[in-house]
Amino acid sequence: MIVYKVTYTVKQAFIAENQKNISAFMADFKQLGVNSFQYNVYQSEDIKTFIHLSHYMDEEIQQALLSVPSFVSFQEKRDASGLEADPSIEVLHLVNSSNDIIK
Repeated sequence: MIVYKVTYTVKQAFIAENQKNISAFMADFKQLGVNSFQYNVYQSEDIKTFIHLSHYMDEEIQQALLSVPSFVSFQEKRDASGLEADPSIEVLHLVNSSNDIIK
């Protein structure tokens, strides 16, 4: 299993647009109808910081998701918005879970 945590901070004026762009790629992810990944996005209390937590069964599904056009568009728009803090990418290693993350 491959697990990534990506954290970044957008400017106040870009929050709504970022939420809209996230909704677009998440809708496309849901339409894929596969159970080989789990992708969640969280917003911190400051509402400007977003945390993406992704679990992939393997590199094949990871690469497929990273190339979905709406996801590529989201990344381009996010990066062009003038981030307050550049994305921080962490590779995580799952120790255990109360539920199956990927079925």
